[in-house]
Amino acid sequence: LVAKWSSSSFVPFAYYGKGWAELKCQQYAAGAASFSTLIERYPQHDLVSDAHFARAMCYRQMGQHRQSLGDVAVYLKSDPPPAGRADALNERGLSEIAAGDTAAAVETFEILLREYADYANAASVLYELAWAYKKLDKPAESVAAFSKLASQLGSSPLAAEAHWRVGEDHFDRGEFSQAIKAYEQAKQKAAPG
Repeated sequence: LVAKWSSSSFVPFAYYGKGWAELKCQQYAAGAASFSTLIERYPQHDLVSDAHFARAMCYRQMGQHRQSLGDVAVYLKSDPPPAGRADALNERGLSEIAAGDTAAAVETFEILLREYADYANAASVLYELAWAYKKLDKPAESVAAFSKLASQLGSSPLAAEAHWRVGEDHFDRGEFSQAIKAYEQAKQKAAPG
């Protein structure tokens, strides 16, 4: 489409689709290039803000955190729908962690969980938040996030580890009967083997 019908009104959609296909195939540099072409050649197109968000994901995977955070900011300024805003906050938090700005990531994840309590990827957000708190040497907050993940999102594949982390906290505090309960939950939730 791009090569044979370069004047077609569908070309921006082709770049967008190509970028997403490359992103899904973990061809992050190629995906970023496709999204960049759309952004640069069709700056007024309706897909430009979405292309910024998708390119942010490519940049994060490529270790280009400043560019990723810049694209997320552009996307958030476009006043996306609630689901898009929630996904963008998640992406921003992941980029902040990757960039080494753990405190900013905690703030971003807290905003996300506060504004979108029923967020589809809440389990992974709580998991990242728990580890961010752990990295900031805030064990009580870390355990609270793991505990919330374990108790409220028990069907998540991350629930087993969350229960185990809660059990470890109980064990470290000498609360052995509580630790046993958490370890049993971890064992029940864990994958076979």
